[in-house]
Amino acid sequence: MKLASRMTALGVLCAFLAGCTKEEDSFKNTDALAGTWKWEKTLIHNTQTVYPNPGDNYYLRFSKEGSFAFLLDSAVLRSGTYTARGEQTYQNVGPGKLNLKLSDDRGEYLVTLNGMEMILEYDSPFGNPTSAYYQRQ
Repeated sequence: MKLASRMTALGVLCAFLAGCTKEEDSFKNTDALAGTWKWEKTLIHNTQTVYPNPGDNYYLRFSKEGSFAFLLDSAVLRSGTYTARGEQTYQNVGPGKLNLKLSDDRGEYLVTLNGMEMILEYDSPFGNPTSAYYQRQ
């Protein structure tokens, strides 16, 4: 009987610690993305580069609480919530990798953070990657 009680207590403790760790990692990942990022260019299928029209400023804004907005200057084009999970937390000294899920997208993005640069990558239906490049503002 004592063994069963100890095993139950240990199970509850492990579940609690796992829940706390997951929440802490999620917070660090949203903290890494938090802020405003300006779209610089998109590389489509490694063959074509698309730039914003002169005078158009596109921004991707992430909050620490898990919301995002895609803006053209100050007009909101798209918004929702996001979740991020990563291989490592963001550090200014080296690249970080995160998986990003936006609430209104079916797929996920691979995010590479490297100093003031963010690259969002996703696979097209044709199997070739598309990469959007952003600079932290």
